[in-house]
Amino acid sequence: GEFSQYKLTVDEGSPIYADPQSPFVLDAARNVLGRLTSYKDGPYLSNMSRLMSLVSTQESMEIKEGNIKLNATVSGNDADVLMEYTENGVDFEQKGVSMVFDNGILKELTDGWGLYSVGSSTVSVDKERAISLAKSALSGYQWSSGGVVVSSFQYNPDPALVLFRPATKNDLTLYPQYSVTFFLDKVYAGGSYMIVVYIWADTGQLAYIEPRDSPLVFSS
Repeated sequence: GEFSQYKLTVDEGSPIYADPQSPFVLDAARNVLGRLTSYKDGPYLSNMSRLMSLVSTQESMEIKEGNIKLNATVSGNDADVLMEYTENGVDFEQKGVSMVFDNGILKELTDGWGLYSVGSSTVSVDKERAISLAKSALSGYQWSSGGVVVSSFQYNPDPALVLFRPATKNDLTLYPQYSVTFFLDKVYAGGSYMIVVYIWADTGQLAYIEPRDSPLVFSS
């Protein structure tokens, strides 16, 4: 196996470090990446380190070099830093290295670069086409929850949310995908008040339909 994720929970006090830490959160991110590079062997980490070396600010930013994009959202001593694989204009955030700093403390470090692969970066379906395909997929759709079958329902035809985010199919291979969320006209079985239709952006095929009782939440 190899390193994939680190999480730190601080109930009280603060961590004690073996070496002095930079008071600047992006400097700290650069140092963490350097330590990760010395722990793991991979050209992608060297490329990410080179990209981080281009950072000359402590503010939020986005820069790209080759197939790696750096997104840094900074607020004081808090920061979310993501270095993700990008190809053909599609950002594969799961295939990347992410860091979360809270008050200067590294709370999360995730490396999914070697875990995920890219199956396609082709986008043949635009947003409007995805919405049209989603509506067509809902025609005749039914679901059940707690033994109650919902075979007839109404929804607002204007999507509440349309997201473009790559997802996996049957393994850890990523493909571009749209999720189209519609609000239902009332609460149905299982507490569902919205329904989400997932469309593969490379083929236009339906991935699946998901009645939901809460908004979508994504994690890398």
